[in-house]
Amino acid sequence: MFKNWSNRKTRPKESPPLGTYDTCAIVGNSGVLKHSHCGEEIDEHDFVLRNNMAPTEGFENDVGTKTNLMSINGELVKTITNCFENTTCSPTYLKKVKVLNDTILWFSRVFSPSVRQKQYYALSTFIRNHSIPFRIGFPTKPLSTTE
Repeated sequence: MFKNWSNRKTRPKESPPLGTYDTCAIVGNSGVLKHSHCGEEIDEHDFVLRNNMAPTEGFENDVGTKTNLMSINGELVKTITNCFENTTCSPTYLKKVKVLNDTILWFSRVFSPSVRQKQYYALSTFIRNHSIPFRIGFPTKPLSTTE
């Protein structure tokens, strides 16, 4: 899956801070918004965070379309990076990630540094190869509910 990984000497660089926003919407993927007609209200927020690439296409009236940050869990990161090397499932994920135009794709779980770097490079290579304008983010240290 990670061709020529041993030759990589650089690590992902830290991005600048996001800035501040007046309003934020956090949209889950449970389906609780189905038939809610909240899409317009969600899209009016300055910053919209979504989870695990839940579909918006076909549900715009209920969940909106705006996405500034998409948080994905560890299993989804593995699935996506594996699919990027497999031409039979790549078009499915290519369609999903192209919807994330100018979005931050956030790894919500901290992996070991070597696994995280491998996944970062697999995702960033896919992004570059398909000219997809979004960024990748992940925590640089374990997250705690007390911090």
